[in-house]
Formats: sequence, structure tokens, C-alpha cells
Amino acid sequence: MTLETIDEVEEFFRERIEMLQETFGVLIMLYSVLLTKGSDLVKGEMSDASEALIDGTFGYGSQSLINLMLTGRAVGHVWDHEQDVGGLKLRGIDRQSEVGFLALLEHLRYCEVGSFFKNPKNPVWVLSSDTHL
Repeated sequence: MTLETIDEVEEFFRERIEMLQETFGVLIMLYSVLLTKGSDLVKGEMSDASEALIDGTFGYGSQSLINLMLTGRAVGHVWDHEQDVGGLKLRGIDRQSEVGFLALLEHLRYCEVGSFFKNPKNPVWVLSSDTHL
């Protein structure tokens, strides 16, 4: 099945909303995102292709997974654009997102969330705590 427009995607999910509300609905949505994007593209965008998207012990989503779900790109950082860290170019968020992201870890000075996530196009934010989303 090929969906060409955002309207077709919205209709597809509207007609199947009950499936997404069932026990494994989140996994179905996750598989849909990963298969639509393609595993090679997801791995290519990640800072570390061996990183697990979901923590095997606690089931938390990695930052790459969260960024993929929020922006369509599986980059591992929440800052704007790229940053040079010890000679490594690390990719962050490349443009203003539809939905924002805020992190308690920023208040604790462990990370810096960029303005693209702090100022989304829509007044909706995903909040992360110091232990999980």
C-alpha cells in the first residue's frame, strides 16, 4: 500500500484508530514509522548505529527514537544543527519541529535543548524526566 499525501495518511490512521488504541498499538505505530523511513536511513542518521532504539532493561525510548518520532530524523541530540565535539560532527535538530521537546536534564545542566525544540510550530511539547519520557 502506498500513501501519497498527508491527507491519505491521516485517513488511513483515522480508519484504524481502534487498532492503535489496543495493547500493542504503540508498537504498531513504531513499526509503521521504522518501516516507512527504512532501517538503513534510520541507522545512517543515528550517531551510533549499534545503539538500541529501545532500552532492553527498562523499555525506554532512546533520544534517537524520540527525535525520529517527533521530527522524522533519528539524530541522537536535541540541540540545533550540528556541533563539533572533540573533532566529531554530531547532528542535532535541523529545523523547527511541529511538536516540541523539553528535558529536565537541561535544568540539571546535563544537556541543552535547542530553540527548534523549545519553540515548536504548535504549542505542544513532549516532556522528558531525568529517568524516562
